[in-house]
Amino acid sequence: MRPLALAFAIAAGSAVVPTGVARAGGNAIVLDRVVARVDEQTILQSDLVARARPLLAHGGERRAVLRQVLDQMINELLIAKDATRLSLTVSDDEVQSAIAQIVAQNGITPEKLDDVLRSEGVTRKSYEAEVKRELLQGKWLALKLGSKPRPTDPKELDAFVGKERDAALAVLRQGAFIDVRQ
Repeated sequence: MRPLALAFAIAAGSAVVPTGVARAGGNAIVLDRVVARVDEQTILQSDLVARARPLLAHGGERRAVLRQVLDQMINELLIAKDATRLSLTVSDDEVQSAIAQIVAQNGITPEKLDDVLRSEGVTRKSYEAEVKRELLQGKWLALKLGSKPRPTDPKELDAFVGKERDAALAVLRQGAFIDVRQ
């Protein structure tokens, strides 16, 4: 891609910016790289690092945190694809309602939430995207659980839901092309 076209694509926020190398004064500069492919979707290094930034800010071994976040991102892509197949959606109103509920439950103002997000290096837009992903995963999991009998004890319920989620994800992983690049 020509430098001007690349600059335009980046300025426009295009998700189609190719992985590649730019030349600056004869030196190669890696712009971004693909760290994983899930079917036809890619996960870029820049997206992985951006998602991991809040966890990395709180400590933890960088390689382990990046691997954990990459696994989470792969699962999210698999769930999103399955949710699309199942016609599950999350509206902007649902996202805003969930954020209002989070604000109320924590006894803070929307401005305080924005301050906390800023201090963590998270934009409001990326936070809303995270809430949307979580809501979609919740709908997907509820559909997968269906009317199965559930334990009443909270610890047993958490274990049951985790086991069912892992089993459903295992099925999705079996049917998907996943290529993780080091």
